[in-house]
Amino acid sequence: MRFIQIWMMKFAVAFRGLGISLRDQSSLQLHVLAAILVLTIATYLQLDLWRWAVLVLAITVVIAAELMSTAIER
Repeated sequence: MRFIQIWMMKFAVAFRGLGISLRDQSSLQLHVLAAILVLTIATYLQLDLWRWAVLVLAITVVIAAELMSTAIER
């Protein structure tokens, strides 16, 4: 039981950090907005599964890079 509580704390801290970054960093807000737009268009186009995988991977890499940049700047 303690193991689950520890992991829940870790995820809570991670999501809190993500929320703070979204609130404070305009470039991250722009990237998330662009990702939502791209995912909406991809849904409309009914992409193949492998294209979805590549798209989600690319979005994840861009957002992770932006978060790393933010961490280094501070």
